[in-house]
Formats: sequence, C-alpha cells, structure tokens
Amino acid sequence: LFCSYISICIFSIYYNAGIIIPLFTTTFLYKDLKKNNNISYIKPFYVAFMWTFCTCIIPLLIQNIEYTHLSMEYLIPPFLNLFALTNFADLKDYDEDIINNVNTLPIILGKDKTKKIILISSLISLLLFVNSDYYTNNYQNILYILSNIGPYINMIDIFNKSK
Repeated sequence: LFCSYISICIFSIYYNAGIIIPLFTTTFLYKDLKKNNNISYIKPFYVAFMWTFCTCIIPLLIQNIEYTHLSMEYLIPPFLNLFALTNFADLKDYDEDIINNVNTLPIILGKDKTKKIILISSLISLLLFVNSDYYTNNYQNILYILSNIGPYINMIDIFNKSK
C-alpha cells in the first residue's frame, strides 16, 4: 500500500496531476465511510466516481490529453454502470448489511426501489454509450455492453426468488 501511494505521488508530480493525491488519500477513509451509518449510503456514488476517474481520466493524463475538455458523454455511462453494479453488490449483501447495521441504499430504500434504480441506471448507461461518438463495434465495447446486461439477467433471478 505504501509503495502504491508513493507511485501515485510520483505519477502525480510527473504528470502535473495534483488532483490525484487527494482522491487517492480518500481511499484510506473507505472503511470508515462504510462503517459510518450517517454517510454509508454514499458508498456507491464514491465507488462509481473513483472507478470512473481511474478508468477514464487517468488514462488521458498518461497520454497527455487535456481532460478539461472531456465531455460528460464520455463519463456518465461508466459512472452509471458502476453505480448500478455497486448497488447490485449491496443488494446481494442485504442480509449481511442488516446484521452488521450498515446503511446501504438497499437498506434505506428497500430491495424493490433499489432494483429499479439498478435497472434504470444500467439502461441509461447502455443507451448513452451506444449512442455516443465513442461507440464502435469491437470486442471491448461488447464487453461494456455485457456488463450493463449482467444486472438484468441477475435481476430476473432475484425477482423470481423474491416471489
């Protein structure tokens, strides 16, 4: 962990990307975020933001591409996809979160509302991605599409089990 932190600091200095250091530092607070019932519901937003940043912004910094002109069309689909998948994982841990007294969105909103949020987030992500200028027919984009379809397939099983 220490070596990773030093590497991130060197990367930030080399690429003049000082924004990475505060974001990376917040990862040390993740366990506290999850345990604090007053703010634990923001976990899916945090995870989706951090993964979107790491997979969309950092590669642009490495290639010295100006990220200030990055369109939201590029960032919203992965954010929504990761938001849906994080909530889906929380939905699977519903009983464990009740036992451990962790306030996730499924606990706060209930299973049915969370399922709807997951499906809507995933569907919007898929539609925005397929209709964006970045979309082309290749295997990488097919994998992204499959990651959006995954919650639908698993939701069918969850809906059937809950009946």
